Amino acid sequence: MSVTPASRIAEVLMPVDLSHEAWRALPVARSLGDRLAAAIVPVYVDPTAPAEQIASEVPLLIRTSVAGLPVAVEVLGGEDVAGALQARIEASPGALTVMASHGRSQHPERAWGVLCDRLLMTASRSVLVVPQHFDAQRNGTIRRVAACIDAAAPDHTMLREGLALADLVGVPLVVVSVKGHGKLRPGEDDTYHVMAAIFDDLPPASVPVTAEALDDEDPADALVRYADRRAGTVLALAPGAEPRSVYAMTHSVSMAVAREARTPLLVRWHRAEVTV
Repeated sequence: MSVTPASRIAEVLMPVDLSHEAWRALPVARSLGDRLAAAIVPVYVDPTAPAEQIASEVPLLIRTSVAGLPVAVEVLGGEDVAGALQARIEASPGALTVMASHGRSQHPERAWGVLCDRLLMTASRSVLVVPQHFDAQRNGTIRRVAACIDAAAPDHTMLREGLALADLVGVPLVVVSVKGHGKLRPGEDDTYHVMAAIFDDLPPASVPVTAEALDDEDPADALVRYADRRAGTVLALAPGAEPRSVYAMTHSVSMAVAREARTPLLVRWHRAEVTV
């Protein structure tokens, strides 16, 4: 996702499969659609149908019912499901993508689920992921975006992604880091120094932007509990970073957050920047 005026958001794309879990993302998609006056477009890829067989200027739709409400699902063809979804996303540059993860494995590489994992690794824009423990009653409506950073190697791209979503939806952005203990972790003074530099680097925004440093030995648990205490929080994360000796926002931390979070996660898979 990039900083896009709300007037240009025409679609909220929601990749689905034939599982019940895929519809877990619907409350978030509908909330965003209502706020942005955008159409909700569930998208299903039929791997048994050749892409050229379904391709048409008029989308093929199947109609179903979710929680007693009628839903029209756009159908795509292609054996490469993630590739077909990525092509559909790229064809709609102003769209937001919201999807549910299916990650049930304890293996860190499968915290998102296979399809979500593949889509995240190939997507050029961020994806709003609704995790397996999502609490729709508390977190179905976005009220703030928390951009989670590693103070030892802040990821400015992910900060801008978080700010873009906050600006788009009209909610505050909070820049969150976890203060740690030990020689490999930045102390309180260093953490706030990094945050001050980040504020200078952020583009102008129409929403309030604040910062908060959490004091905890376990950064993943600290971020999950931070969101649990604040209904409607989206955690903006950047998995896929190069493994490092620092403590936060590495691949393992973001995977741990994905396994335990009950709130949506704004994710863009890329290598984190290593300088301020």
